[in-house]
Amino acid sequence: MEGKRNFSRVLFQSKVELLHKERCIKGQVSNLSLKGAFLSLEKTEGLDIGEPVDINISLTGSTSNLSIALEGTIKRTEPSGVGVEFTKIDMDAFSHLKHIVALNRGDYDGVLKEYEKASKKIQDKRGK
Repeated sequence: MEGKRNFSRVLFQSKVELLHKERCIKGQVSNLSLKGAFLSLEKTEGLDIGEPVDINISLTGSTSNLSIALEGTIKRTEPSGVGVEFTKIDMDAFSHLKHIVALNRGDYDGVLKEYEKASKKIQDKRGK
């Protein structure tokens, strides 16, 4: 699966809520990229590959709290959690994710190049 990734994945710990149908499942982000994340969850029963989910990642600091809201699709399930691919993200949330990944990777320019390369591929596909 590593060969398919176009975005750097970094270890990152933060509280998360996964909203699936009428349930709210609490857990923690284990790793994160600009395209998705692995979420360690309290319960994974009833979560199936391909299902849409809403994701709220909580970022807490010493002086402020921030929540990043995303939409995604379950791509992988394990007893300990799920891998999700982000399918809808607003610009503010994307900006926060970009900074988190860049800071944790230690290569801001590299993360920007990954995004630009992936964006070009998407534009090329749309043009065909």
